[in-house]
Amino acid sequence: MIYLIESDNLIAINKEIEIILSKNKLTKDNIIKYDLEDIPITRAINELDTYGLFTDKKVVIGENATFLGSTKPKNIEHNLEDLELYIKNPNKDNILILITSKFDSKKKIVKLLKEKFITPEVSIDKIIKESLEDYSMDNKTINHLINYCSNDLEKILNELEKLKSLKLEDKVITIKDIDENVTKSLDDNVFDFLNAVVSKNKKKAWNIYEELLYKGEEETKLIVMTADQIRLILNCKCLLSEGKKSSEIASFLDVHPYKIKLAIESSYSYTIDELLKLLNNLYEIDKAIKTGLEYGKNGFKIFISSL
Repeated sequence: MIYLIESDNLIAINKEIEIILSKNKLTKDNIIKYDLEDIPITRAINELDTYGLFTDKKVVIGENATFLGSTKPKNIEHNLEDLELYIKNPNKDNILILITSKFDSKKKIVKLLKEKFITPEVSIDKIIKESLEDYSMDNKTINHLINYCSNDLEKILNELEKLKSLKLEDKVITIKDIDENVTKSLDDNVFDFLNAVVSKNKKKAWNIYEELLYKGEEETKLIVMTADQIRLILNCKCLLSEGKKSSEIASFLDVHPYKIKLAIESSYSYTIDELLKLLNNLYEIDKAIKTGLEYGKNGFKIFISSL
């Protein structure tokens, strides 16, 4: 059996591997891992076709199978003929799990794999639903929790356990429960502030800005982070105009795909000239603060007010 996992979220990947092991009545002791950025796929296939000394069944995990995506492997060439032959005649006793952040469905080898084998859905909302057990949570509330926790799966699962313990009687988790009981970290508030700024939500940005200053966050740090976010949006907009996909942009800029997704969404609200003007304004504000000019005292406040 072969499983194809398409995800860049390590926690989500590990959850799916646990499910695969459980379905096949296997344990972590059956796992053998290969990093396919450094080791050829032929090695993993040879492992599947040899008997183990300590176990009857093997689960061979091929991590970083980027050759199944649009990105060319950096360190190694893979003999895809060996994989194709294995697909046509797999070892029924062993399991191969191939993992990559994004499959290229146009590739012959990917089409062949998807026709014959399992591609489980690996998503945060699926993991939340599986973790709910006998609790109820509608899709709108699930999405609210995901956004409230900035797409951080580890935090989401921790907060979900807390919410479940608070709702032992009716076992229904609502948006109000999340807003009242899930604590936002300083980083989460900064993340929300940046999103409010780039989405031109002046009121929200102003409220979070005041809260961040009250909690001791430095204004100069917020200015730098805002400039970094706008620069990311600008880079995404330029790369999109060159015909690059979001997965390619994430790889090229070495930025988490979720941040790229948000930056791309924001890029549609701006022209390149507008983004350059915003960056120049922030540069002038930062310069005024560092040189002690009067404008530096209120420059960032004026910037937020002019959104």
